[in-house]
Amino acid sequence: MIPADSFKALHVQTFFPEPRLRPWIQCYWILGGQGGVGTAAREKLYPDAGSSLTIDLSAGQPVITFTSNRVTKVEVFRSNQQLIGVRFNPSGSFYLLDLDPQMFGDRQYVLGGDLQPAWYRSFMSLMDRIYPLTMSGRVAGIRSWLTHRLQKLDAQERDMRTIQGIVAQSKLMNSVPQLCEQLGMNRRTLERKLRRQIGVSPAELIQFGRMYRARYGLIHTPASIGDVAQDCGFFDQAHFTRAFRRYTLETPGSYRKRKVSQIYNK
Repeated sequence: MIPADSFKALHVQTFFPEPRLRPWIQCYWILGGQGGVGTAAREKLYPDAGSSLTIDLSAGQPVITFTSNRVTKVEVFRSNQQLIGVRFNPSGSFYLLDLDPQMFGDRQYVLGGDLQPAWYRSFMSLMDRIYPLTMSGRVAGIRSWLTHRLQKLDAQERDMRTIQGIVAQSKLMNSVPQLCEQLGMNRRTLERKLRRQIGVSPAELIQFGRMYRARYGLIHTPASIGDVAQDCGFFDQAHFTRAFRRYTLETPGSYRKRKVSQIYNK
């Protein structure tokens, strides 16, 4: 993950999962709520083939949403909100929540309204139990609930490891044929596994990995934009700039300037 710099101003805290859940969960995060009108931050949420479960406790009655966006989205967060988020790795929600990513587009789904999975009642019961707790206590309750679900998945361990290997390799590859060759897997098999368990195509997964590498390189290295483009497998800087703009809604130069400014002007 490349955490949003604006989250620091909102006092967002992130927690890494315990080792058993780490293959399926990127992190937990909380925005604790400070009352009043609140500071607002407008932030881009970039797709990476993962998905998110977000619990909004600001109004007393929990509003729980699930999203698996494939395009960059812009959202506004406020410091007076009380939010808990679980960010899943690719295939994490497929295994832990039994949600088929092929069902979801680029909008949020509300539990109890748009979406009522088999575990809905169990999760709402959990919400009742953890509501009186502190935010960190609520996260601990959600961790325990997810760990309990993981205990039922031992029989699928081999297939889960296969998908994790595909995702890891996709971040290093610049083309689908390269990925297939590295994995010793034909394109049809790769397509079927990714569509069923992650909800994206091999080309989309590779593009997410290339854009993550590009974003990281622009922020954390002094490499020129042309060198970053070459490292990420683009034909030339113009091709890279067009692809980066489609993905992030801004050019590589403006992205680097904005992020570097956020880092050094605090």
